[in-house]
Amino acid sequence: MPVEKKFDIIVSNPPYIPAADIAMLAQDVQQEPRTALDGGADGLEFYRRIRKGYSCLLNPGGVLLLETGFDQGAAVSELFANDGAVSVLSDICGNDRVVVVEKRLNRG
Repeated sequence: MPVEKKFDIIVSNPPYIPAADIAMLAQDVQQEPRTALDGGADGLEFYRRIRKGYSCLLNPGGVLLLETGFDQGAAVSELFANDGAVSVLSDICGNDRVVVVEKRLNRG
C-alpha cells in the first residue's frame, strides 16, 4: 500500500534502556510504564524497528531525529549509516543524546 503523506521531519523518543538495566534505575523512573523504558536486550530494539520502516515516510532531504541513551550515539548512528548523513547531538552535560539522520536526496 503506497504511503499518501510524507514528512520533512520525524522525531522519536523510543524506549532505549536495556531490559537488564531497568531494575537499576532511580525509583521515580521505574514508576514509568515498562513499555516506555524497555528497549530490549541491548536497548536498540526500537531503533531497528524504526530503521526498517521510516524511510517510506520521510521525504528525500528530510530529517529523522532520535533521542538516545547517553552511551548509544555510536551504535544508533551505525544502524542508520547507509541512509544518509548521520550526526550526534550532545546534551548540556556533553553526553550523546540525539542522532540526526538526513535522508539522501533522490538522484535522477
